[in-house]
Formats: sequence, C-alpha cells, structure tokens
Amino acid sequence: MIWLVMIASGLMTFAARFSMIGLFRDRELPKLFREILAYVVPSVLAAIIIPDILLVAGQVAVLDNPKIPAFIIAMIAAALTRNVLVTISTGMIALWVIRAVLG
Repeated sequence: MIWLVMIASGLMTFAARFSMIGLFRDRELPKLFREILAYVVPSVLAAIIIPDILLVAGQVAVLDNPKIPAFIIAMIAAALTRNVLVTISTGMIALWVIRAVLG
C-alpha cells in the first residue's frame, strides 16, 4: 500500500508539473497568470517564515518574543543590501543579542 501511495503521489506530482510545461510550451503565458505567479514565491516564503517567528511553544507570542524585533532588523538589512547572506547574518546576530540582553 505504501509503494502504491508513493508511486501515485509521484505520478500526480509529475502530471501537475508537466501539464504546465506541456500546455504553455509553445505560447506565452497570459498576462494575468504571470502577474499571479509573481506572488507565489513571497506567499510561500511568508507561509514558512511567519509561523516560526510568531509561535513560541505552539502559542502566538507577540509581547515577549525576541524573534519579532530580530525579524524587523533582518528585513531592514534585506531592504538595504538585497543580500541573502547579510540578511540571515544580521537577523541571527540581532536575535542572539536580543536574547542575551533579555536574559
């Protein structure tokens, strides 16, 4: 049963990805579709990052959460430098400093 599920999942994933390649291989994507696709990456990243920032022990924590100011500092670094390594480094250093100050 596990092999059947794995094979079916793989075939469905392949079909979903190949359908876009097969359907739009010889023509340009419609403008509305391209505009919608522009929001996929930011929305996926937000869906991954925001829960990690806001949740502490499974509960939403806003007031005593050192991740929020570190996130804001990292976003400022991202806006100023547009460099992933600088953004991650700045965010981590900010988080470590904030945690050390708060004790």
